[in-house]
Amino acid sequence: MNFSIKPFLALPIAFFVGCNNSSDSASYTTETENAIAVRVFDGDKPAAMTSFRVMPNWFIADTSNAATDEEYTFTGVTDDSGWVRIENHPEGSFTLQFTKGDSAVVTQYELNAIAHTVTIDSIALDSRGSVDGWVNLPEGSDYAWVFVKGVDYAQKTDSEGHFILKDIPSGNMNIIAWIPEDSVIAGVASIKVQPADTLFVETLIVPDKMDELMGPWRYSRKITPKDLRSKWMRPMSIPTVLTLRLDSTNFDFSTAKSDGSDLRFYDDDGEPLQIEIDTWNAKIQSGIINIRVEKAADTTGQWTMKWGNQSAHVYENADVWKDLSDSLVEAINSILVLDFESDNNQNCLPGDLQNNWYLSPETILDSTIYSNNMLAVEDADKGRSGKALHIPYEAKSPDYVLVGTRIASTPRDIGHLDSVEVWIRGNGMYNIILENLDAEKNYKAQYKGEANEKWERIVVRPQDFEQDSIGYHGWDVTRNRITHFTVFAFNGSDLWVDDVKFYGINRDDLR
Repeated sequence: MNFSIKPFLALPIAFFVGCNNSSDSASYTTETENAIAVRVFDGDKPAAMTSFRVMPNWFIADTSNAATDEEYTFTGVTDDSGWVRIENHPEGSFTLQFTKGDSAVVTQYELNAIAHTVTIDSIALDSRGSVDGWVNLPEGSDYAWVFVKGVDYAQKTDSEGHFILKDIPSGNMNIIAWIPEDSVIAGVASIKVQPADTLFVETLIVPDKMDELMGPWRYSRKITPKDLRSKWMRPMSIPTVLTLRLDSTNFDFSTAKSDGSDLRFYDDDGEPLQIEIDTWNAKIQSGIINIRVEKAADTTGQWTMKWGNQSAHVYENADVWKDLSDSLVEAINSILVLDFESDNNQNCLPGDLQNNWYLSPETILDSTIYSNNMLAVEDADKGRSGKALHIPYEAKSPDYVLVGTRIASTPRDIGHLDSVEVWIRGNGMYNIILENLDAEKNYKAQYKGEANEKWERIVVRPQDFEQDSIGYHGWDVTRNRITHFTVFAFNGSDLWVDDVKFYGINRDDLR
């Protein structure tokens, strides 16, 4: 069976070719933040036009396919003086590999909030080397995969756990052994490969759980799980999922990896918890982490959140929703906004989120109806039971009519929204809009449709919203500024709206 571990989210990809070919300077100083400059030699001469590739130190090779250029953080060649200069470099720990013919060398470096630039005046191409060692295979395992981290190299052990890594670039690097059947680390080692020589590492060291927990993670925080359990979730079903919401008020996103994949969570006994990073956006400083709870006792103590390890191995999301009842999954992942079944004009949101729905402009309905919005609620008919909102109107674009409601007291990030469901019938055009009416700039994400005489279930996903059209800013810009939901109608005479429901979020996302 082929085994593959891929980066959780790809870093920005760039292609770089050395510039200033006429320069023969023996030194170089970077001029911008987050930049590196490295000069490589081939013997006593600058290694001009030498291929280089950059990978994060946590990168693990695919056992079935070689990495493509698009998977590398940077690729290119040195200039005539042997320099490679990379600016606008992401933060983190990286491995830079130079290759020319049969010669190769690697060097590792780190860029962070303290060390924004790295300059290495001289490293030398040299012959490749080998690594000979053993992995202590767990009972029942036929082999392990041994990876050179940050380098596209993987080798399977034999049935006794013996491995030989051949033709490895010279330099310092880390290797890791992985048991695919059990998804566990079977051994690690920091090595220095000597040119044209074999390094014997004997048996790889199995990392101690507490060393892994306490050592490389620079930051930790205690979390009380009961604080993540809202009143509406009680009594709590088991198993269940609790959600941790991070933003600029409670988390410094610059201290974690750009995709959040170095976050780890442990229970009171130090055992890892299963998590799913639902969304992570360091730019807007928003992260949603779903944490699975297997037993009620797990919510009585404290959890530990660890982060701040740029070399952390790639973490794949767990299936935190496995075996949860359909009713529980729906309760945690959906919220009804409007259904027009009550005897008042309030939306369906609970408690402090409840607000009136409204019609506009005032001239669209006669004064009798507009003085009491409930007179615009009628039997749904046309195959639907219950009540629905009915707006007879005359409005030709740019004029319009609308129904809307506030859904959040302050601008909220609902970036993990799965979809918006709205039932619509009538004639003319309509726009389904999520927007911000609290800011001076009216941020909007809109979806356009055309009503017909039969009821139609309209499902709008984030990717269905128009992107950056005139007057509308698109989902990516609006998603963390949402305060209102609105349906506009125009170029027609009749609009019916019913049962507005959001999927992928719940009431706590709107508080």
